[in-house]
Amino acid sequence: MSVVHFATELSGGAGSFVRNIHIAMQDSGLPSFIITRERNDLKNSVTLKPLTRVAESLRARWLTTLGKLGVINTSYAMFGIEKSPVELSDIQHALGARIPTVFIFYWVSYFVNFETMLKLRQAYPNIPFVFVCLDDAFLTGGCHLSCDCLGYQETCHNCPATSSTRIKKRIEQGFRQRQALVSAINPIVIYPTTNIQQMGKKSAVLKNTRSSVVPLGAITNRELSSATDLVNREHSGRIDNKEKVTLLVRSSSEYRKGCDLFVSAIKVMSERIPNLRARLEVFSIGDATLTRARIDKYVNHVDMGYVQRKELMSIYQNIDVFIMTSRKDVGPLMINECVALGIFVISTPVGVANDLIIERQNGLITRDVSSDAIGDALTAFLYNYKTTCVEMADISESQIRRSSLTFEGYIRAMMDIIHTRS
Repeated sequence: MSVVHFATELSGGAGSFVRNIHIAMQDSGLPSFIITRERNDLKNSVTLKPLTRVAESLRARWLTTLGKLGVINTSYAMFGIEKSPVELSDIQHALGARIPTVFIFYWVSYFVNFETMLKLRQAYPNIPFVFVCLDDAFLTGGCHLSCDCLGYQETCHNCPATSSTRIKKRIEQGFRQRQALVSAINPIVIYPTTNIQQMGKKSAVLKNTRSSVVPLGAITNRELSSATDLVNREHSGRIDNKEKVTLLVRSSSEYRKGCDLFVSAIKVMSERIPNLRARLEVFSIGDATLTRARIDKYVNHVDMGYVQRKELMSIYQNIDVFIMTSRKDVGPLMINECVALGIFVISTPVGVANDLIIERQNGLITRDVSSDAIGDALTAFLYNYKTTCVEMADISESQIRRSSLTFEGYIRAMMDIIHTRS
């Protein structure tokens, strides 16, 4: 008996999530098996038809050429027009003698597409199929343009990601086909946030599916065991006694991440608060966007660069507040991690913020997505904490362990939903 995961990749943010779910299941004594396209070193996994470096290179050149010719918008190149290299026979051969108890899909498109899923459904009619939505691509079956395009609510006709009439027609045909296939597959959909679930209820592909919301697991019990000092340290409720507050922010050149909003907010705060440098220091992780913006003219800034998981856990132990500045985001997982660890979070009203942040208890949500709103929320945190927020209660390790924000907790919540809805 095995929980079978289908994952295009096991690296990067989303891939690491699947990897941790698999490891946590095995640690909990649950039989878990991964079928993936990416070569890996995990136990109980198999790699099916990985793209060779030559194929990857040729595909990248093809997409780049189409982008330069103006045929496609390369920012949204993966809009689900490719066929799956994986067939039912490949999957059954990989399973061998294993008896699957549930199939969990984290991606669609060119690894395991809906046509293959339908064949799998016909071969295993009594096995629950679960779609775990890691982002909004499931709303269409592969497109990442859905936050900017409402085509997913209808038929994806006249796709704005390409100027090619031929490709537009191919996308629309594929979209209509996916509508019919999902109806036949009858999956259970697990969304990471309430707002994505609401989008799913409007999706022409997913609107008639069964669904639930479970915020993505963000941390392991092993990591919590090593974070005792962080969990038990004094929290932001006593921050008024500190001379300087340490803030963590993601640095990214991507427009949707909103780093420009943060820079503008800090600049205005420095004009309004003469002693801001003595009151606030900023740690950043990611690219050098904040460094290039010369944010150090206004506050002390420490550029951590890109960090590994262990480094991030260490950074968490040395900050007082995390700020999320995104214009658009499905998650992000750093909110999940900070909430699980008892770190105060200031966030724009995106992604999982409304699901996890309890206003005036464990964080603040800005009134809108703007530099003024970010600056006002951060100012309130710095100087009006006692009147703006109630003191955070002490969070014991046992309380956090019961949270669905651990990978183990996420698994329990997911399996409960599967058993209830199957």
